[in-house]
Order: sequence, then structure tokens, then C-alpha cells
Amino acid sequence: MRGGDAGDERAWAGSRQLFSLREGRLPASLEEVAPDIGRGLVPLDPWKRPYALRVLDATTRKYEIVCLGADGEAGGEGENADLSSLGVGR
Repeated sequence: MRGGDAGDERAWAGSRQLFSLREGRLPASLEEVAPDIGRGLVPLDPWKRPYALRVLDATTRKYEIVCLGADGEAGGEGENADLSSLGVGR
């Protein structure tokens, strides 16, 4: 995750895949997959707020894990910019 913890993103990606295989659908929230990562807790972003899950396309099972930056609001620049799992590995 740009500016976040790529280790958390990898854990969530694996947990999301396990959930999808077991349930046949994407999770509606990260809370649904939290038990699959072992700790049973949604990890906090660098500003101590839970990451959020956005389903981009349920048919193709595309999703994004985001945090809303330092200000907790959508959008922004610099420290207030949103952080997205879509940038992982790029």
C-alpha cells in the first residue's frame, strides 16, 4: 500500500481469497475477513483508523483496500491523500 504496510495488504489479499473461496462472494467489509488473518482484528492505518474495503466489481471480484490519509476525508494531497492497495507492486 502506498505509504502503508504492504505486509498488511498481502495478509488481507490472502484472507480475502480464502473468504471468497469459502463463501462464494467478496466480503462486504474487512471485518468479515478479520478472523482469517489470525489476529481477528482489522489493522489500523498509520493514523490509527481501520482500513476500509471497497468492492470495485463484484462480478470479477476486484476490490481495493484504502485508508483516507491523515485527515480521514476522501481525496486530499500530501499526508491527506488517500492510500490504496491498487498501487501495491507497481
